[in-house]
Amino acid sequence: MMNSGTLKEREDNKKFKGAGGRKKRTKNNVCNDPRSWADLSVDLLDIISNHLNLTEFLTFGKVCRNWRLFSLTFPQRRVLVFYISTKAKKSCYLFDLYKDIGYKTKLPNLAGNLCLGFSNGYLIMEDRLSNVWVINPITAHQIQFPPMPKLRMAALKLPNAASKSLKGHYVFWRSYFATFGPHGDFLVIILSGYHRDVRFCSSKDNNWKVYTFAYQSWNIVDIIVYNSRVFVVTNDCRIGVLNLGSSNLKFLKLKGTPHSSKKIMFVASNEQLLVINFKVISMPSQLDIQVYSIEFSTKEWVKVNNFGGKVLFVNDLTCLLSTNKTRLGKHNDYIYFLSSKNSHTCLLYSYESGKLVRPISFCTRTKRRYVPLICCWLFPNQFYSIKNVKEDDDDDQFYRCLIED
Repeated sequence: MMNSGTLKEREDNKKFKGAGGRKKRTKNNVCNDPRSWADLSVDLLDIISNHLNLTEFLTFGKVCRNWRLFSLTFPQRRVLVFYISTKAKKSCYLFDLYKDIGYKTKLPNLAGNLCLGFSNGYLIMEDRLSNVWVINPITAHQIQFPPMPKLRMAALKLPNAASKSLKGHYVFWRSYFATFGPHGDFLVIILSGYHRDVRFCSSKDNNWKVYTFAYQSWNIVDIIVYNSRVFVVTNDCRIGVLNLGSSNLKFLKLKGTPHSSKKIMFVASNEQLLVINFKVISMPSQLDIQVYSIEFSTKEWVKVNNFGGKVLFVNDLTCLLSTNKTRLGKHNDYIYFLSSKNSHTCLLYSYESGKLVRPISFCTRTKRRYVPLICCWLFPNQFYSIKNVKEDDDDDQFYRCLIED
């Protein structure tokens, strides 16, 4: 089943009935005491949320504080696939694997723009004038940032831009959307693998700052916001903290660093900072993957032998860790792998053996000759769980003892 049109507009249209556009009459609420809604049990909230469509689910957390807390902390049943085709002009797709429903949503000014990434449920794009836009694909709400320095590269429009090799370095973009400082100003962080720099801009000053590593022997391959700080990981498995106030990068002194690296990515987790190191050995039968936890108390990398009943969702851009209660089945300690090269099929791997368990196909209802520019996993609660970055952390005693001399 495919619902088309802007998601928010489609839901607004449901408020009207008939050709005359008359509004439906709403009955008086039997329960006039809002406190009774806030006191509903977790089991009942789970039943209610399971009967909501995607846009209704996103407004679920706005009812009251308890409902919002439930939507943020309760294990996610909704697993979405976000998809933009290389031929997209104004539309992208969202596929709810729990409800088995596809949504086609319109985005403003999509044609000709450069996709820089996807973060916390928001699409990050650059237009022809180098303005950076952060767009909510559900509501089409936009946040505009000033133009970046003109470092645009036409080759990055290619479908394989995220993995194309150029003189030993990866050509890719990594983007992160967060809030900044005590007042919650919007912040966008963009890692350019080709230009070998990290650029960031906050809505507070609307001024781009750049940290460059163009002349270093290592290359930054991923960024993440964890514990109110910006962490980076390099191709030689070094973990660093980027200070946005001073534009300085300091590496952590950690034991047990892996000697060999494949494709390295951070894992988005509220509980701990995780790093995955993986490679598809023979597509799609075998996945060579190791998952590590960065333990700050012992200052070391610790290999993760299991996910503690959780499931790892991996794609070309991001990694997510969540308790699995989806229609895909309860496969604890398994990995759902989604690649832009085969966006119509999810591959289920065993973390213990790395072997392919089975492919899971879903219908995208798009023309298969269109290769996706972005294809990644998404959980609805990401839309209202944006991380915050501290304004200045140079004086943090805990992290100062971890910094390399």
